[in-house]
Amino acid sequence: MLCDAQGKLLDATQKRIGLRTMQVLEQTNSTPMQFVVNDVPFFAKGAAWIPSDAFPNRTSKETLHRFMADAVAVNMNTLRFWGGGYYEDDELFDACDELGICVWLDFKFACSTYPAYDTNFLANVRQEAIEQVKRLRHHTSIAVWCGNNEIWYFRGDDKWIWVPKDKIGQNEASLGKMSTPDYNLLFKDTIGGVMKSLAPQAAYVTGSPDCGDVHFWDVWHGGKPFDVYRDVHGFISEFGFQSFAVPATVNAFTAPEDRTNIYAPMVKHHERSDRSSVDSPDDGTIGTDIMMKIVRMNFREPKDFESTLWLSQINQAYGIEFAAEGWRREMPQSMGCFYWQYNDNWPCTSWSSVDYFGRWKALHFRARHFYAPLLVSGDFNPTNNSVALWLTSDELKPVAGKLTWRITDLAGAELRHGKQSVQLAAQKSSRVGELKLDDLVQKHGTTNLLVWLSFDVKGESISQNAVLLAKPRELELLEPEFVTSVSGSGTDYTVSVSVKHPALWVWLDIAGADARLSDNFAHLAPDAPMRFAVKLAQPMTKIDFENTLKVHSLFDTYAN
Repeated sequence: MLCDAQGKLLDATQKRIGLRTMQVLEQTNSTPMQFVVNDVPFFAKGAAWIPSDAFPNRTSKETLHRFMADAVAVNMNTLRFWGGGYYEDDELFDACDELGICVWLDFKFACSTYPAYDTNFLANVRQEAIEQVKRLRHHTSIAVWCGNNEIWYFRGDDKWIWVPKDKIGQNEASLGKMSTPDYNLLFKDTIGGVMKSLAPQAAYVTGSPDCGDVHFWDVWHGGKPFDVYRDVHGFISEFGFQSFAVPATVNAFTAPEDRTNIYAPMVKHHERSDRSSVDSPDDGTIGTDIMMKIVRMNFREPKDFESTLWLSQINQAYGIEFAAEGWRREMPQSMGCFYWQYNDNWPCTSWSSVDYFGRWKALHFRARHFYAPLLVSGDFNPTNNSVALWLTSDELKPVAGKLTWRITDLAGAELRHGKQSVQLAAQKSSRVGELKLDDLVQKHGTTNLLVWLSFDVKGESISQNAVLLAKPRELELLEPEFVTSVSGSGTDYTVSVSVKHPALWVWLDIAGADARLSDNFAHLAPDAPMRFAVKLAQPMTKIDFENTLKVHSLFDTYAN
């Protein structure tokens, strides 16, 4: 409160705060970068947040809170607010405070050079930083403040000088680079100085990825297979792969004649990574080209336009899940995984896991599994035909449970099974066993075997997984022969699905209706039915719901 000499109230403000310690331990020769809250290190699980709309005034408090709730729903504990956006609204930080999401907050400098030689510019930056730090420093959710995104890549050596266009002259070659002294002046001295003065208790790093984190884009930009994620370690703060939006979203920006070809002009216009040649605009959309190249590397040819949309999402989920599981298995060698990106700011083809309208893609549904506090996973070694069994725990206390496994062929016949009791230490990832499958591989081949895993605690299955021994495109899947039953009414239904033959990436589609599902894009084995809870945005009769409901799997997307 601010009062005058007579005690009259002139102004007042009220802010909610929280008490905690938060550190960012930067990378050393022996340890990766990691977050530590109240002296407890934890594996940061999340994604990169971008502005939720191309027109900020269209974003509501309710929309922001829904996005944060959807992050918590899939077990994210951290979001990185990217430096290429704008300073996020107070309501977004309030939601993160309420829901327990840690925020990596970039100052809004990204992917470019800045005129640090200009004293007026530096003064402007200093004032910008002062205003934002004062506005936001009370938020408990902010785990780390970061000076910029990827400007380290635009940094030259000490001899480089940032040159404005009207003074290029003989120094034309140096345009577009910042010298190291200029970089330090802007991000260490200017912004860092404001942080030290106004929020000395806060964690501040000059930039990403120059603080010890990793941006890895050799898959998307380099066209390498998902397998290369196994060669990357540390705190992975940016990596990703594209997919198309869900059909309902694509329908919102296309006409029927566009929905026959993923290279149709309107579909291409909504491709976020369109780098077609200016001289040869018909060369294709490079984003679509890259996406489909990797889709075909892992999966078979999709049979039609809509199947291509779904299969691109399955491929995206397949790759990000492969990466995230590997990094979680090797903690504490790796202590963070933020995929690019969480959301979209317009309806488009992009790297997001939730599209512009808030519809979850396959990746977001799978994140609920690969970011689960307790994760069971398997790692196939083709050199000796074995599957290493792993359990990963984020829990603060030890966990006792039972690991069960079974091996089937693609028809669903059980070939082997087993179980073991496990005592899992707190916040540890442990290799708890190994399945030696050489005899089964010799008899059936890697393309005709599936390994099904479940970790049960107190009789309840906490985490399930399926391990493939070959690329999905190599599997001769059989038609699952779904059997479904529906119960419920109005806006709330439960769908039970069972299969005669193993089904991979099973999803429910309710055409023409928006719905929230408890799960989707799950793997189903015979004799293991699964229940999907469905919450509709608008009520439907049970008959209409049953007539609209479609159950699909990977098998249904293929041309043959």
